[in-house]
Amino acid sequence: MNDNVAILLCTYNGEKYLKEQLDSLLNQTYKNFVCYVHDDCSNDNTLSILNEYKKIMKSKLIILSYKNENHNASYNFCSLIRYIYANTLEEYIMFCDQDDVWLPNKIEKSIQAIKNYKDKPTLVFSDQFITDDQLKIKYKSNSDIIKRNNKDYTFKRIVFRNVACGCTMCINRKLLELSCIYMNPDNIVMHDWWIMLVAKSVGKVIFLQDSLMYYRQHDSNSLGVDNNRYLKKIKKYLFSFSSSIKARKIQVDKCIKQVYELKKLGDYCNNINEVNIFCKNMKKNKLYRIVFILKEQYIAISNFFTILLV
Repeated sequence: MNDNVAILLCTYNGEKYLKEQLDSLLNQTYKNFVCYVHDDCSNDNTLSILNEYKKIMKSKLIILSYKNENHNASYNFCSLIRYIYANTLEEYIMFCDQDDVWLPNKIEKSIQAIKNYKDKPTLVFSDQFITDDQLKIKYKSNSDIIKRNNKDYTFKRIVFRNVACGCTMCINRKLLELSCIYMNPDNIVMHDWWIMLVAKSVGKVIFLQDSLMYYRQHDSNSLGVDNNRYLKKIKKYLFSFSSSIKARKIQVDKCIKQVYELKKLGDYCNNINEVNIFCKNMKKNKLYRIVFILKEQYIAISNFFTILLV
């Protein structure tokens, strides 16, 4: 069994910040990695930058460019995850975005935390610094609640809330395999959310309190941190925009579909009874669903908007 790492990166018109992310990979203290890049038909200088770094990183950078295709981030990461599972042998898998920056010890600390669990599907995720587009720190932590109370990422609490960004995660090969089996982009919200659900259902989840990366918040990044700081700002305007309501409804529906997908893992699920009970109750009428969700504390009562969309 090797200790090599596959780093999965999806790009789309990322020329503005991509070099900083690639430089942060080159500066890692842990050198046994290969970065696999899925470019989604970028029409700026993204591919030129990748080819420039290919000359520097050589076999450590594999570029997979798909012409005449253009999909969302979830679909692209799912495609790349399947490629890694079918075509590579790395024992550990990490994810990065085109606009963030990793601290030099990010891989090293992640591997130190996960390497003793090779026989068990395992996910490690860390804290992160939240920054503006110039990497000026806005918040020193994205996980204050998680630090104080690990109940925040029990299975019930992560069905309707994603507590970890993919760029903070490191998973082992066993978890990759189980995550791939029923990973359908049409029935999951995001790859990282799905992987967290699988990890909580079949294996082990470890939270590192160290912030190991800079998560850049700017107008054009396609993914965002699911954090109450930002949700509070959004909620002020949410009811005024029907498009936002529809988008949130689609997300809530997919949250439920994700749990239906977990059922397919069968005996692999440590919490299969809990999964079955949830799925059974989601088939009932709306009022019954809301009562069940509140009674079993899948959603906090303060998050009334999500409750109404179940």
